[in-house]
Amino acid sequence: MNKARWILGTFLLSSVMAFGFFGIVTASGFSSEDSREGNEYSGYQKIGSQITFKQDNLYNEECGACHLAYPPNLLPVQGWQNLMGGLEDHFGENAELDKETFAHISNYLEQNGLQRGKPSKMSKMLRNIPDVAPARITELPYFIRKHDEIPNRMVIRNPKVGSFSRCDSCHKGAAKGSFNEDMVSIPSFGRWSD
Repeated sequence: MNKARWILGTFLLSSVMAFGFFGIVTASGFSSEDSREGNEYSGYQKIGSQITFKQDNLYNEECGACHLAYPPNLLPVQGWQNLMGGLEDHFGENAELDKETFAHISNYLEQNGLQRGKPSKMSKMLRNIPDVAPARITELPYFIRKHDEIPNRMVIRNPKVGSFSRCDSCHKGAAKGSFNEDMVSIPSFGRWSD
């Protein structure tokens, strides 16, 4: 009788602990895909992988003339629409385009930007986004979470970087969509490891 009670008690305790652990993991937003080799952390890949996106020469030429032509799947479509709708004051600069170029780039960004219901390697960037998507990649909750441990002195007060929006300063493969967190090298500070 005592042996049966002990077995039953052990089984019940184990079950309660398993359900509790499952609840904690589920509430934290952890996905088994987060830990598999070869899968990225919403843009932060394991060594040797990168996000894929269709390149567009006109987009690269126009946007890349002033800054990194950000991979379009780093921002939700609504964010790109907000950004394209305000090119007359594009973060303090006039970046207006002729109608044909505007239409082409807008279409490219809408076709390749992040979209709910359209799974991609970057889908986790959509988590916790407010109803009105930001027009800055650096304002996405996922971006903030991935960069919150990096001191401002290493980026904002670093004359070789200057801003978290200068992805290509620390992520050398940013233009190709490679944001491998194992390959981050901050100018004047070297390899970053959290």
